[in-house]
Amino acid sequence: MAKKQRRFVDDGWAIWVDGDDVSTVYINNWLNPKGKSYVDLAIRIRGVKASKALSVYVPFVLTKEEIKDVSLLFNDTKFLQATFSAACIVDYKKNPHASEIAYNGKTIDIVHISTMDYKTEVIAEGTLITIDLESLQPFLDNDEAYFMWRMPQKSLDEIFKTRVNV
Repeated sequence: MAKKQRRFVDDGWAIWVDGDDVSTVYINNWLNPKGKSYVDLAIRIRGVKASKALSVYVPFVLTKEEIKDVSLLFNDTKFLQATFSAACIVDYKKNPHASEIAYNGKTIDIVHISTMDYKTEVIAEGTLITIDLESLQPFLDNDEAYFMWRMPQKSLDEIFKTRVNV
């Protein structure tokens, strides 16, 4: 009888906003045992104008080059409508750091983090991503904003590594 090996990831993730806000976090893990897995992260901050910083801790080392700005895909209205499950009107890249979308009777800013000077800092065996929301204020017309990006899911890749090329 074949010996079964069960492996799992027990990682700690953390997301917090320094400010007076109501936030919602969306995490989509895309598992690919035969290749590279990745995570789509979306953070909606209501009250972004009263917030100072957005911080995200991921339990593996990342570089800025590995973080892909998903918001830049929103010039394609089909992609935008699929993401928000609604008909959307977009003012794509209304300024250097944001686009604006209207859907379901509200208007929000979509922040393009790739245009910002955000920080990545290696802490222990993970990475702290920090976005300065105060410097972003002149570019926000609304008090609700989305931050969206894709990054490799290195913890899962580590688990699947033993199964790739077997």
